[in-house]
Amino acid sequence: MKICLYVNHLGRASQNGTAITIMSIDIANALRKLGHEVFFVINKNIIEENIDFEVYPLHKENTFLNGELPYAIRLSNIIKDKKPDIIMSFMKAQTIILSLSKIINPVKTTTYIGNIQNNDAYYAYGKDIYLPYRYLINFLYERLDYLAVPSHAIKEDLQKTFFIREDKFKILPNCINFEKIDVLAKEECDLKADFINIGRLAHQKGQIYLIEAFKKVKDKIKDSKLVIVGEGDLRSLLENKIKELGLQNDVMITGYQTNPYKYLKNSKMFVLSSVFEGFGNVILEAMYFGLPVISYECPGGPKEILKNDFGVLVPPKDVDALAEAMINILSDKEKQSHYANMSKKRVLDYTCENYAKTLLSLKSL
Repeated sequence: MKICLYVNHLGRASQNGTAITIMSIDIANALRKLGHEVFFVINKNIIEENIDFEVYPLHKENTFLNGELPYAIRLSNIIKDKKPDIIMSFMKAQTIILSLSKIINPVKTTTYIGNIQNNDAYYAYGKDIYLPYRYLINFLYERLDYLAVPSHAIKEDLQKTFFIREDKFKILPNCINFEKIDVLAKEECDLKADFINIGRLAHQKGQIYLIEAFKKVKDKIKDSKLVIVGEGDLRSLLENKIKELGLQNDVMITGYQTNPYKYLKNSKMFVLSSVFEGFGNVILEAMYFGLPVISYECPGGPKEILKNDFGVLVPPKDVDALAEAMINILSDKEKQSHYANMSKKRVLDYTCENYAKTLLSLKSL
């Protein structure tokens, strides 16, 4: 089969990179290994690293004719010319453009799939004042053959917000590339920690609660260490909280890192403090290294990944419960071993080969 993956850009080697652009490349490689032809369509002509795929940018320089409708027209022309068996767009903006392209010039032999990764739609558009917009998105999304979402929480959020029919949804959990992680994890790293958190320094990621919880851990386990890998608008706020709690020698914020795996390899436990998550790829990455996972039971992927004793879930924003779970596992070697084994078992469900096979199966439905 011929598959087109439509993403905003293919930034990877800098802060342009996102979990979704990285994952799309991993999916493309998995599809190719299965013997299928893959090409990319992107909005912005940002391509980092050597990517051995055909890439078609929609943005045109030296013209004001850019944006959703011009992109949709150009995309429809590419689909008409290349005739992919499947085209899948990633994220809301690209999914809207994909829907418009199908309205403008549909190709009957192509299966059109949108992929939505966030579960904050109702938070943003749930008020009645947004009803006209919500029905517009309903109209656009339902023009597609399917909406692929990585978790039931995202499906429920989209149904509640945009009234999407049940039969439009396919649950397609995200994946990670084991081989790539193995290579990157070989890089030297002299920073070791008991606890690690990876994510943007933003309110959604809740690192302020993690730092407060770690203070309680530190009061009980004097030599414990925490590393936070990420960059964002809240860095100054978090650094001030670290100073306020006297944790300057015990909490390290590394800033943005192109290779977080070397830090995971040198840590004992992963803690996700997010107040909401669409899926949480970083949980899978931590599990691959056999790290026990503690997470807030926030709406989204963490609850679905960690169910049935694959990790520890605590109430969202509850600093005391988070600290208690961290102390409980760090001070109990048997529990560490148990959850390490559960992590290694669970992550096997999330290979990119499994993802590719599920995506391909949508063509025959």
